[in-house]
Amino acid sequence: QTMQNMSRDKMVIATMHRPSTVILNQFHKVLVLDHGGQMAYWGDVPGMMRYFRKAAADMAIDVSEEARTAGGADYVFEVLEAPACGRSALKATGSAT
Repeated sequence: QTMQNMSRDKMVIATMHRPSTVILNQFHKVLVLDHGGQMAYWGDVPGMMRYFRKAAADMAIDVSEEARTAGGADYVFEVLEAPACGRSALKATGSAT
């Protein structure tokens, strides 16, 4: 609620580590950074979930039931924290726009 009040007629930039899905869905755009500050995704929240679900499927990353249920940041970071071969393949696919 505080962030919504602050954002009236303004742009708000916030940094968060693993925000809940409820919080995440309050933003128009998200920027996900991987290790070393590399951009992993930039775009809207629904697009982020599509992107990381496709990446997990394409690279056969086994996302836990808990992360699949939680969605949002839990899902995204489980994909990003997959073994190195998966992460390098993810970076090779580029980020969404």
